[in-house]
Amino acid sequence: ARQGQLLLLKDSAGADELLERAVQINASIGDQYSIAANTGNFGWELDRLGQKERARPYLLRAADLFERIGMHEQAEQLRKAAEGE
Repeated sequence: ARQGQLLLLKDSAGADELLERAVQINASIGDQYSIAANTGNFGWELDRLGQKERARPYLLRAADLFERIGMHEQAEQLRKAAEGE
């Protein structure tokens, strides 16, 4: 977890690339939940690190993904976080 935090702070492009690789792997096996969860966790961590504007698109993307798989409560939590609530 600490390595991921450091990567987010020091190499944002590298962190984005790792997320996209994880998303591609999950997509290749049809794991929609993990795509939503990984994307949301990425956004939550950015938010926690004080990078709220950078976190917002990831939180909203994850909310849409959770909505598509019927996980409405998780989607709502992510939307609230994206809006700063």
